[in-house]
Amino acid sequence: MEGFADLLVRPKSNIECSIILKTCYICNILLTVSAGKTNLTGSATPIGGVILSTSLLTKPDIELDLKNKKASSPVGIPLENFRNKVLELSNNKLYYPADPTSRNDAFVGGTLSTNASGFVPGQKGSTRYWVKEIEFLLPNGDLVEIKRGQYISDKGFFTLEYNSNSIQLPIPTYNRPKIKNASGLYSDKNGTIDLVDLIIGSEGILGMISSCQLGLAINPKSKLELFISLNSESEAIDFHDFLNNHLNQDLSQITAMEYFGYNSQNYMNHKEFLFSNEN
Repeated sequence: MEGFADLLVRPKSNIECSIILKTCYICNILLTVSAGKTNLTGSATPIGGVILSTSLLTKPDIELDLKNKKASSPVGIPLENFRNKVLELSNNKLYYPADPTSRNDAFVGGTLSTNASGFVPGQKGSTRYWVKEIEFLLPNGDLVEIKRGQYISDKGFFTLEYNSNSIQLPIPTYNRPKIKNASGLYSDKNGTIDLVDLIIGSEGILGMISSCQLGLAINPKSKLELFISLNSESEAIDFHDFLNNHLNQDLSQITAMEYFGYNSQNYMNHKEFLFSNEN
C-alpha cells in the first residue's frame, strides 16, 4: 500500500506532540501517527499531510510496580524491550503476556493502537485486557489522563471532563462477531464501555496515545509444552471445545495455543515426525 506525505516530524516529548497536533488541527492538516509500521491495516500509511513518528518517544524510563503487578512505559520503544525489562526489574517474577509475532519491531504505542495479540488464547491474549492507564492526546492537542474505570459511557456517550472543559463523545453500538476481530472501533450494542477500551485498537482515529501503564502477570516457574497430533480438522475443533469447557470458558489459563492446519504442513521441516495424517 503506497502513501505520501509532505512532512515528517519526530517529537521527543508530550509537549512537542501536543504542539504538532494542535497546529495540524487549527490549520486543517492531515496527520498520521506512525510507530513500528508492523500492522497490516494501513493505518500508518499517510495520504498527504504530516507523519508524526513516535520513534523518539522513549522517555521516561520503564517503571515497575511489583506489588500491584503493573509497569509504566513510553510508547516509542519496541514491545520486546518492554517485556525483557519487566523480567529484569521483577527478577523474572512478572511478565507481560501480550506477545504478537512482531514484538521485536512493533512499538509499545503501536500495539495499543492496534490491540495487538499473540499466542495467548482468549481475551488475555490481546493488548486491551492489560491496559490500566494511558495518557492520550486529543486531535486538538489537549492531553487527557485516562484510568480504567474512570470514564464509563452512559446511554451511548462519554462525558469527558478535563482542564475545565466538558465534551461528549458518542460510541459505536454495532454488534461485534464472537470471533477474533480487530476491525473497527470497539463497540457495545448496549452503549456501555470503558473509554480505555474504546481508544485501544482505534488505530489513531481518535487521537494519539503518548504513554501507558500496563498490567502484568505472574511468570510461571515451569512450563509444560505439548504437541498434539489429531486425525482431522474436525477432531481439532472438538479438542478446542473440550479444553474450553474443561477450563470453564477461559482458555487464557493456557499460556499459549497454536493451531497448525493441514496446509501449514507444506512449510514445515520434518513434518513426517509430527503428523501421521494427511488432512
